[in-house]
Amino acid sequence: MKCERKAIRLLVPRSTLLPLLGVALAWSLLCLPVLAQAPNVEQKAGPPQKRVLLLYSQRRDGPYSATFERVLQQTLNEGTKGRIDSYQEYIDEQRFFDQKYRLALRDFIRSKYGDQRYDLVVTIGGAAISFAVDYGPELFPDTPVVFYGGQGRARPNFTGVARWRDLRSTIELALRLQPNTKNVFVISGSSERDLEIESIARQQLQALEDRVAFTYVIGLPMDELLQKVANLPPDSIIYYLEETRDRTGAKYFFPDAMSKVCAAANTPVYGPTDWHVDIGALGGSVLDTESLAKQTAEIALRVLRGEKAEDIPVAAPPPNINMFDWRKLKQWGISEDRLPPGSIVRFKELTIWEQYKGRIIGVLVVIVFQTLLLAGLLVERGRKKRAAHSLAKSEDRFAKAFKANPQPMSVTTLAEGRYLDVNQSFLRMSGYARDEVIGHTSNELRIFETPALRGTVLVEPLLHSEVVRNLELKFRTKSGTFRTLLSSAELLELAGEKCILVASSDISERKSLEQELQRSEREFSTLVENSPDIIARLDPDLRYTYLSPGLERATGLSTDRFIGKTALELALDGYDSQGFEATCREAINSRQATSRAFDFGGRNYWTRAVPEFAGDGTVESVMTISEDVTDRIRAQEELLHLTAQLFRSQDEERRRIARELHDGTAQNLFGISINLAKLNQLSKDQPEARRLIEECASLGNESLQEIRTLSYLLHPPLLDEAGLISALQWYVEGFTKRSGIYVDLVAQPMDRLPADVELALFRIVQESLTNVRRHSGSETASIRLEKKSDVIVLEVQDRGRGMPTAETSEHADDRIDMGVGIPGMRQRVVQLGGRLEVTSNSHGATITAVVPVMDGAHHVANPSRGRS
Repeated sequence: MKCERKAIRLLVPRSTLLPLLGVALAWSLLCLPVLAQAPNVEQKAGPPQKRVLLLYSQRRDGPYSATFERVLQQTLNEGTKGRIDSYQEYIDEQRFFDQKYRLALRDFIRSKYGDQRYDLVVTIGGAAISFAVDYGPELFPDTPVVFYGGQGRARPNFTGVARWRDLRSTIELALRLQPNTKNVFVISGSSERDLEIESIARQQLQALEDRVAFTYVIGLPMDELLQKVANLPPDSIIYYLEETRDRTGAKYFFPDAMSKVCAAANTPVYGPTDWHVDIGALGGSVLDTESLAKQTAEIALRVLRGEKAEDIPVAAPPPNINMFDWRKLKQWGISEDRLPPGSIVRFKELTIWEQYKGRIIGVLVVIVFQTLLLAGLLVERGRKKRAAHSLAKSEDRFAKAFKANPQPMSVTTLAEGRYLDVNQSFLRMSGYARDEVIGHTSNELRIFETPALRGTVLVEPLLHSEVVRNLELKFRTKSGTFRTLLSSAELLELAGEKCILVASSDISERKSLEQELQRSEREFSTLVENSPDIIARLDPDLRYTYLSPGLERATGLSTDRFIGKTALELALDGYDSQGFEATCREAINSRQATSRAFDFGGRNYWTRAVPEFAGDGTVESVMTISEDVTDRIRAQEELLHLTAQLFRSQDEERRRIARELHDGTAQNLFGISINLAKLNQLSKDQPEARRLIEECASLGNESLQEIRTLSYLLHPPLLDEAGLISALQWYVEGFTKRSGIYVDLVAQPMDRLPADVELALFRIVQESLTNVRRHSGSETASIRLEKKSDVIVLEVQDRGRGMPTAETSEHADDRIDMGVGIPGMRQRVVQLGGRLEVTSNSHGATITAVVPVMDGAHHVANPSRGRS
């Protein structure tokens, strides 16, 4: 069984005190010469100082604030060898922590610490964790957080120790110590935190309800509570959780309320934590705050040493310890023998040996000390020799490291800056020989741009702090060029003279690259600021973080009203905010650029959303570029209109030519044929004349047939009279006869289509079969016409060598035909709101036209507005 002593008072009689003082004086006189002769070993500077912000949920004198403060400071100081600069803030969640207070606290911390950067933030308790989660990104962005009391990892850079919630084990231990207990009175307050703890206790104690009766006393005013605990049945115990506010709204400081209840209670009071024992509880299986604080501090130390918070798993709290108040055990008649092995008993009265053990041992130590004093002097003499030898070896190692260091290093006097020693790296960097440097000052060598520069940037900071880190200096070499050095310097003493040791790294190339990068960034910024496009950057929550001046130039809207808000929050009239955010989220989720058309203020914009990635590969922002395409769309619409007019004019001209050929030229040829027949009858006796007449008649008939065919090809009458399918059947039959290419036509029966649709599809078949005959070399072709839902699908396919391109065609005439060509076919389909797809390879070519048809009328769409 462990016994913890709260305090030991050492009482020494005067008769013993004087000899002890004499011995101490003699010891100090003997040790002074030895200490004076001890070698003065220079202490080298440690690692950079770490800045830590400690946030406590409770006030400074709260139950566990003092313990955490002491353990955290001690552990972090020891772990960093004193290189720690800590700041403490106390929230006092029991009295304050509404939203107004949280905002005021946020503003106070921002004002108090300004742009102060922290290496670590430690949060103790739920209120501190909640504050760090809500306001940490703006008060200390990217700073890791180590917590105690959280449910789990709140953010990627959070880690720590989970909340302790073992409230059952204390009652189980109490029932073993007092087996006759029949009633357990659980006391709790009515604040949000009080009720949360009470709810956890109910869940954990439910399994013990078959052994004892639990009565939950929630939020009683203090006078009623004290009266109640003073009159409990004799077979009862009290389990005091926490009461910081009663049901009337009165607030209490937990230690004060706890001590009053323990003083008034007529039965033992148990508590779940070790600070309950400190305040007056009998004890129990309690939380070990010291170990919990140590565990939290060790995780914090791991983060300060370089481990990432997200790589450190959230730790479970340490196991409970059995702790009791010796005075309360005596008060309630509980024997120490009944306590579990290893229990800690506090406030126990000391025995005679325990009370005076220090004085007894002190007298013995004096006697032994006088005996060993001479032996100690001899040992000290030997230690002095060994220290001198070690110092010589250390100086030798330093000299070797100094000379072999790849970084330029130098030792100069503090007062004049006269060089005492430099290494080879310094000589190579500067271009000087050794004898040109040693004994000369930096001003004589014109090392610095101005003679006063050395004093302001190097000497004065060293006199103030003795160590300077990461100092950028311009160093003039022997050739007169300047090199940029990143230097660290510290004061040291050589032969009684103060000197400066400087170690540098040549960062000239890196500096040049940084300047080039800055120039590129300025050029990019100039380009963005003067771009006619509207360029914006949004964070992962789609809040605007930047908007180019193009917004104000294009729309007259100020960029200030956008920063920090989402498009939905702005709710601009006439703007599709939901569609814009959907485009941005698609870019984030797909990790690829997306685009969509938007309208605003009577203008048309084409917006691209491009994801931007962080170093770890996550999307950290989205850049959007909105281009005003109003003029382009209007030009496209005008082009479509002109194209439609051109096609109509072309078709009308073909219809006119076909009619004139049929009604004029064909009739004339027919009349010539009749006249030649009559002339042939009149020339029966002239064989040669009859032969010539018959030949002319034959040529006339052939010409008449060709004129009629050409007339039908220019505008087939069947297309107007019988519809598309009949016209295609007639055309395919004639094409097969003329070309010898077999064409398989499969047409689904359907109602008549609009005239412009039938004409466009007929021209596409005409053009496609002409290409098959001229270019493919295929002996067969197929045509498929069908209606699917609200579209008409036309497919023309051959099995030849594919379509020629501008590069592969040997004859210009191969790319010129009676029709309008592939571009013309595509324009016809686009004019009807459809699309034309062309696929070609060494096994043949396929042309597919898809035209929308709705309720007997074709649907025309604007292709420029259909992009997404």
